[in-house]
Amino acid sequence: DVQTQHHIYNPYPFFEPEANGEKTFAWPRGQSLQWVKDAATYEVSTVASNVSFPRLAVVQSLANHDPDVDAIYRMTRKLPLSFSKTETIVVPPKGTFTPWNAQAVLIHHPAFFGMLLPITVTGRVSDIWRSYITTRLLWETDYRVAFSSPVVTQLRNPHSYQRDLEDEKDLYFRTDFLLTTLADWTSNKCERLDDAYLDLIKVLVDVGILADPDLGLASAWVADLRDIGYEWPKIVQRLPRFSPRLQ
Repeated sequence: DVQTQHHIYNPYPFFEPEANGEKTFAWPRGQSLQWVKDAATYEVSTVASNVSFPRLAVVQSLANHDPDVDAIYRMTRKLPLSFSKTETIVVPPKGTFTPWNAQAVLIHHPAFFGMLLPITVTGRVSDIWRSYITTRLLWETDYRVAFSSPVVTQLRNPHSYQRDLEDEKDLYFRTDFLLTTLADWTSNKCERLDDAYLDLIKVLVDVGILADPDLGLASAWVADLRDIGYEWPKIVQRLPRFSPRLQ
């Protein structure tokens, strides 16, 4: 388990990234850029976890060679990267945001509800928004999100870094607004997690993070999950509103 008082955690430094055999610094795509250099987001203490593996609803593997980093990183820092720490899983605390993506991620049954990707943002943003939304909802349950040493080596298809930069614009300019909105939301008026899911999507549409088609799709998704007999995790606690740090 990670012990931190910050509302953001960057797990990459914990796994000891290297470029050309030398230690380097890295951050995941979707990390709030204003906090990238804040040591409190990555110089953290860890303790033996009391979270059993079945309680890990999402396990995001890092990737060697070409990990999931944003276009700003790719255009300004060294690649390829590898991570020295092996056979390790780290579990951020509830109340701390860490983005995960759609690559080499294990989504177990309790988090199946979070597999739906938003459709009113670009693909470079969609999986990150999904991760933050799903994480916030899992905080109400007995389940957690974890990050593991690389189990894959990614050889990335050719990309235009400039195009990636344009497609990631919301990650650079709206992540802090999204996290503030998630931190200000509570499930207090919702009896079940499926109600909380739809309520949170509606809030994100109301503030302009998502758009109306995402609420319609989410409603259809919840109905489909109900039709196939999906069992949502139970709400076991209600995290109170909190205020993220201001720069």
